Amino acid sequence: VAMEIQEWRGGRKIGTVVRDMQIEVFRTRNKPPENGPLKNLCVEVGGIVDFIVTATDPDGDFIQQRANSGVFTIGKCPAMFTKIDSVAGYSSSRFTWALCHEAVREQPYNIIFKAEDNNPEVKLAAIDNMTIKVLGPAPVLLNARPEGKIIRLIWENYGTDMISGFNIYRRNGPSTFVQDSCTSGLPVSTGFIKVGYTAGHESVSFIDSNNGEGLDFGNEYTYRVIAVYKNGTESKASNEITSALVSGLPLIKNVSVSNTSSSDGSIFVGWEKPGRLDTIPAPGPWEYIIYRADGTTGTEFEMIISIPTVNLNDTTFTDTPLNTQSQGYIYKIELWNRTPGNEFLIGEAAYASSVFLTVSPGDRKARFIIERNVPWINTRYDFFRQNSLTMEFDSIGSTNQLTFTDLNLENEREYCYYVRSTGAYLMENMPRDLINFSQISCVTPTDNEPPCPPELTVTSQCDSLYNHLRWKIDDPECFEDVAGYKVYYAMTYEEHPSLIATIDNKNIFSYKHYPGEIVSGCYAVSAFDAAGNESVWSLKICVDSCNFYEIPNVFTPNMDNINDRLIAKVSALVEKVDFKLFNRNGLLIFSTDKPRIDWDGTYKGKIVSPGVYFYQCDVFERRITGLEQFHLSGFVHVITEKGAEIPRRETK
Repeated sequence: VAMEIQEWRGGRKIGTVVRDMQIEVFRTRNKPPENGPLKNLCVEVGGIVDFIVTATDPDGDFIQQRANSGVFTIGKCPAMFTKIDSVAGYSSSRFTWALCHEAVREQPYNIIFKAEDNNPEVKLAAIDNMTIKVLGPAPVLLNARPEGKIIRLIWENYGTDMISGFNIYRRNGPSTFVQDSCTSGLPVSTGFIKVGYTAGHESVSFIDSNNGEGLDFGNEYTYRVIAVYKNGTESKASNEITSALVSGLPLIKNVSVSNTSSSDGSIFVGWEKPGRLDTIPAPGPWEYIIYRADGTTGTEFEMIISIPTVNLNDTTFTDTPLNTQSQGYIYKIELWNRTPGNEFLIGEAAYASSVFLTVSPGDRKARFIIERNVPWINTRYDFFRQNSLTMEFDSIGSTNQLTFTDLNLENEREYCYYVRSTGAYLMENMPRDLINFSQISCVTPTDNEPPCPPELTVTSQCDSLYNHLRWKIDDPECFEDVAGYKVYYAMTYEEHPSLIATIDNKNIFSYKHYPGEIVSGCYAVSAFDAAGNESVWSLKICVDSCNFYEIPNVFTPNMDNINDRLIAKVSALVEKVDFKLFNRNGLLIFSTDKPRIDWDGTYKGKIVSPGVYFYQCDVFERRITGLEQFHLSGFVHVITEKGAEIPRRETK
């Protein structure tokens, strides 16, 4: 058997290789054995793979089982395949593998199981395979401790010399990533980026200094650690720990909106009295200076108040009047020693912002984004919505993320919300259970969201010269929002599809398009709702023209004006042909590049002898991707007797 292997790249054929193989065919009543079911596995180092492989033979023949894989040659932990039982028509063997670090690699191991019967007539075999992916265990991250402008990570010893070191990954804010049993490393979609690498299999710590520039106050940093094996394979990701820099003295505890207004709003600012202040270099008196900047990430601070103190007990301040409705604010508090002749700033300034809630309307929903810039970690955000009957605010849900959506609302009705944050400083003996409130923000849901795009299929009806489009929307909630569909068409792949039909009935799921003699083209369908919101297009589906080129196999050049010329049936797609006609001796009788052929049955001016002639024909058609070629070959029966007719084909 000869096989032609074509190599394609970027939609174009770049090479062809012909290979042959020998197939021996035997007539036999023997039936091959069958292996029992196998399943692919993903297992961590330290785990044990242990399962039984069975094989049965329908003819009751004895069976020999074999297994082949690289897992049987791994130096420190080779797999084993041992026979358990073997009787006529049945055999079983046990596969066992105690996984070690040496077996970790990026690609899964392929294991081939072969069951061969011992039939005296001819031996037959069943061959099946499965894969086992070996993953390095996740490191155990113990701590992410802030120290000035850096954060020090500490994790447990990994316990093997088969690794070269550890990759350190970081993102802003906590993630919701849950690692499955077959995933190593961290997918890009998690938002983690690699910020460092520490070499050595005994490494247990890393200092994140942001490449020497120092980390930023007010950011929450979430870390994961991954072991890197000597072959470059990453282990599973560690647990994540979120940390933040401690921004100095005094420690701010509250920046909480106490009144929402565009002109008369107020924010409560609270901080903790410095408890371990060294009064020898800073004997006092002291002074708190409070600065404010617009926005939760503002940098243009202005002093708004100074609070002289002899005992540091003044630790609250209400800032008013403010526009708390449209923006958040960030505060900076400095503690100064005001001893005459010895005035200086004590420690670093403390920064913290208010919680600002941004809300946007959706179709029967409200979407929220939380903005905050604080030196502690907020672990929970509770959302409250105003009850239109009691005018009280009721709890509607909680999250640890900075986004939230309230669903199943009524369009064109106003709803008002606020959010309550709960957080704590991470280090011991620092403030915990920090409660702060956002401003009250109102929104009116409206139908501004398009429906889901339909799923499209297209089939060509070559004999009727039309394309049949069918689509569906499986999601009931998406389908409920649909009012109709729009159909788009382009003749070629490069053209931008244009609107050809609008269907104002959501329950119509098909459309027939008659493009003319050429049925090739590309289609897309969108859905729209009652408000006129249109979805994105479905996946663009392209269909090529039907191969419609037919050369008659009989014609009669007998000068009776009936079927006197060989005329091909051709569509408008055919641009040219390379037609060659040969007699039985291989002599070229006729050739042309005309799509219709139009041969009068002559050779060198004379009607050819009656008989069978062989042709080769390359047909060049215009397709959606350009000019393409296909090949035809066959026979033409030439009949020259007077009164000869083409026999009619009977139809059933």
